Amino acid sequence: MLFGRKAIDRSLGLGHLFSMSIPLVIIAVLICLPLLRYVGFYLSNKRTRELRDIRTRCGENFRASFFRAYCTAVFSEALVVLMLPFSRLLKSSNPGGGTPVIFVHGLYHNTSAWIFFRIFLARAGHGNFHFYGYNSFTRPFAPAAEGLAEFMDKVLADNPGQKVALIGHSLGGLVCRRAVAEPRFKGKVAALVTLGSPHHGSELAIIGMGPMARSLYPGRGIDSILEDTPDVDAPRLAIYTLFDDYVFPLSCLKIGRDGWQEQVCGPMSHVNMLYSQDISWRVAAFLDAALKE
Repeated sequence: MLFGRKAIDRSLGLGHLFSMSIPLVIIAVLICLPLLRYVGFYLSNKRTRELRDIRTRCGENFRASFFRAYCTAVFSEALVVLMLPFSRLLKSSNPGGGTPVIFVHGLYHNTSAWIFFRIFLARAGHGNFHFYGYNSFTRPFAPAAEGLAEFMDKVLADNPGQKVALIGHSLGGLVCRRAVAEPRFKGKVAALVTLGSPHHGSELAIIGMGPMARSLYPGRGIDSILEDTPDVDAPRLAIYTLFDDYVFPLSCLKIGRDGWQEQVCGPMSHVNMLYSQDISWRVAAFLDAALKE
């Protein structure tokens, strides 16, 4: 009987220890993974000599900016984990009509990416929101772009006489670029915005899982496809951060094509762009200007 009690006490103690260790492991992962990515960011930009450009733009604040971006990476990825189950909360809304805005998430994410961004844009006066989701784990790039084109057809049909504006984060920006190039959308796109999109791939993709991620490595697939893809005849904006921890080196973020505006935002991580009020204000100002044209 005594042996049985000791065994139970021991098992309860181990169970308590195990339950305590799970949060510690999660915290360690959230701290260490961004750190490892920023090591990759540093080495990649140093190898291509673009780190010098980043330092020059930051001036004496390089270390502080670097640390700030790292902190936003830890914060934003914790928020991603918490928000992932709530993707079903985001449904199309059309209060008062207006130009439909289609949101397209990035790699390994879902429509929950836009929970806060939608709120910020609504405060800026926009409200006709639509959210496109796609499988970026096991499917290649082409079906995602084709699916978005079909989704645009539906949104346009539901909003007769309107054009659509598209906002894509990360890989979502590339999906948007490919979809809007379809001839049937000529004259039907009001604006296109990409946030931290790997327009020329990313060296981090070398460790990517799935065909979509692997094809993001520079020169391997998606960037080659988009090189031959014509740009939509509408105002276009690419926003990126100098301290992107998913897309590097820096040149991969610069689209470098005629007709595009490029804006560099403050020091923040790749994912934090989704939760930044500054980014949402930039996008709202761009959309307002584009819709007046």
